[in-house]
Amino acid sequence: MSIAGAIYLGKKYKSCGHEVHYENIQEFEDLNFRIKVQTIPGAKNTARLCFLDLENDNQEISKPDNVECKDITETQSNLMVLFPSTNYYILEHIRNYQIFYNNESIFRTYSEKKFIVHNDRKKEEKMAVIIKENETEESD
Repeated sequence: MSIAGAIYLGKKYKSCGHEVHYENIQEFEDLNFRIKVQTIPGAKNTARLCFLDLENDNQEISKPDNVECKDITETQSNLMVLFPSTNYYILEHIRNYQIFYNNESIFRTYSEKKFIVHNDRKKEEKMAVIIKENETEESD
């Protein structure tokens, strides 16, 4: 498991008071889709999770087969359904979520007034680049 980012909710620019829009896109080892989590303008405590086509310029796509989203806040997880007439899930602040592909965890969010993003299946090449950069910084 590795922390892969954060989505802040309800944050505003100090200079003008407008909302800050955040998004986080994750790619996965051996999968042909990405997951994007983004804030929803005007909604202080919610974000949306959608799926992007890896091979078609990050176009939004329908939920891939064999993908499940579960609310894991409580002891017993609850299977989530897509928001009506859309291809995305609504994530609410104070709830924790986990995405499964073929019953394997690939993605999690933990709510702390921001969504902490965990990529359980991060592409190895990206992880290797980060490790190599860190090693270079340490040796300087």
